Amino acid sequence: MNQMENKKNLLIKKRLVLYAGLCINAFIKLNFLNQFNVNTESRNIEIIDGSLPHYEYHCLTYEPKQEYYDIPIYDEAFQEHIFEISDKYGFAYDILFTIGHVESDGTWATNGVISPTNDYGLFQINITNHKQIYQVLGFTSDDLQYDPYKNAEAAAYLIKTFFDLYDYDITNFNYKNIFGTYNGYINWEEKEQSLEYVDYSMKILEEKYSKIERLERTKK
Repeated sequence: MNQMENKKNLLIKKRLVLYAGLCINAFIKLNFLNQFNVNTESRNIEIIDGSLPHYEYHCLTYEPKQEYYDIPIYDEAFQEHIFEISDKYGFAYDILFTIGHVESDGTWATNGVISPTNDYGLFQINITNHKQIYQVLGFTSDDLQYDPYKNAEAAAYLIKTFFDLYDYDITNFNYKNIFGTYNGYINWEEKEQSLEYVDYSMKILEEKYSKIERLERTKK
């Protein structure tokens, strides 16, 4: 019997010690809360001398998406190049995409090609422009024939000269005039071939490159 009573008394003592500890802990929290710094993975909270807490939030970073056109052969890296050089030379990138499409008849497969009229590479840059392009950009005729990145930049440079010629800027320009000048220079309206070129270019621009018909993928 004495043994049972001893166990009972020991259990009561343990409970009393536990209750006392809980009371002391609660007392400390209530009376000394302003001395604690509370840290979590999502924010840092500092309470100093009873003042209002200061929050420092750690937000998740958001990776923006870039839209890409669904065109054959060329991957996102090449399309990024077109976006970048369009920005560099100060005009809308749908101009370059449309011209690339028209010059290749939608195949984007004219890299390495020289036409019967001496037009070179992806954007079919005429031989008459090669000297000026070499003087300004340092691109040779071989570069223009075989390197689509350099060929695209050379085309962008030519388009920039047209913008300067007509005193255009990125917010004020005429698509038809740019397309026509690319094909037949400043007197393009007098040439039947250039008129047809402009009509086709405007059709392609409207159907494929001025609408949101692009692939959405996470930007690399």
